[in-house]
Amino acid sequence: MRPSELLLCLAGLGLVISGCGGGGEKTSSEPAPKPTTAVAAPTSTTVAGAKQGEEDNEYELDVIAEAEPDEGAPPLKVQFTASVEEESGGPYSFSWDFGDGSPKVTDQNPVHTYEKVGEYTATLTVTDQKSHKGTDEIDIFVETDEEGGGGQE
Repeated sequence: MRPSELLLCLAGLGLVISGCGGGGEKTSSEPAPKPTTAVAAPTSTTVAGAKQGEEDNEYELDVIAEAEPDEGAPPLKVQFTASVEEESGGPYSFSWDFGDGSPKVTDQNPVHTYEKVGEYTATLTVTDQKSHKGTDEIDIFVETDEEGGGGQE
């Protein structure tokens, strides 16, 4: 390996070597001088998802979804309630997916009416100002009453 190839190889590894001396085509019975310093080139590491200079504070919010009532005959009018257990310093954004194909709702405590018989899973997603998220689900059972019809008013 020629000296220029060795330097290229070492530079590719991020090492800088100075004080090697020598070079040219001299012949001598003395050993070649040893490098006087080897310095690692500066490097930086970035953690995916973390901003430079900040700690990675990723955690999941502890949220609770509640529904009243959670079962009944159609049309079933349900009051949903969202709460955050450990406050991370809101404000919070809320998103409810009622599991019946209706559009998502961004109210904290919405009312939703289920028109058809079925089992539904309502999903609450809460996001804080630092983009930390938490989810909770609650099952809703819409079934015909056993006396042949009727609904909730």
